[in-house]
Amino acid sequence: MSRPAPPAPVRADLVADCQHMATSAMGIAADLARIGEQECAGTPCTADALAYIRQRIEALAGFAGAKF
Repeated sequence: MSRPAPPAPVRADLVADCQHMATSAMGIAADLARIGEQECAGTPCTADALAYIRQRIEALAGFAGAKF
């Protein structure tokens, strides 16, 4: 029986890009959680806060689109 080929080495730049995207996504999720907590406490979300979240999501999408 033949052995399967060893896995290809993982590119360090790809790992770094994925880590960057994961960190960005976690930051966005944390921001959204804070907004949710504030709204539950009776403080409505501002248009500026939503614009900031949208900007971060678009930046992440742009980064991912440029890399992949």
